[in-house]
Amino acid sequence: MLCQGFVEVVLLRLGRQLGTPFGSAFVIASAASYQGHVAMASDSYNHRFLVVWDDTRTVGATSIDVYGQIVNPDGSLEGGNLAINTSADVQSSPAVA
Repeated sequence: MLCQGFVEVVLLRLGRQLGTPFGSAFVIASAASYQGHVAMASDSYNHRFLVVWDDTRTVGATSIDVYGQIVNPDGSLEGGNLAINTSADVQSSPAVA
């Protein structure tokens, strides 16, 4: 389950039975900017997730960018947020599969 907010992207892992929460919700992105249009893909082999979103943390330097984060099976974050596309102009509504 993903929640979009003005300041952060939060992930809550759900169990297989009836969508019962598995652990607590945790923050993936908390830059002091807007993050939205969240998408997620799973890696069934390594049991990790890639979460991507629109991000305005560099609005003065570029525009709306796309960032991402790899989430490990235990809910820990692999490194920091990844700048996926920060070129000039607007990059928005990312999708992953």
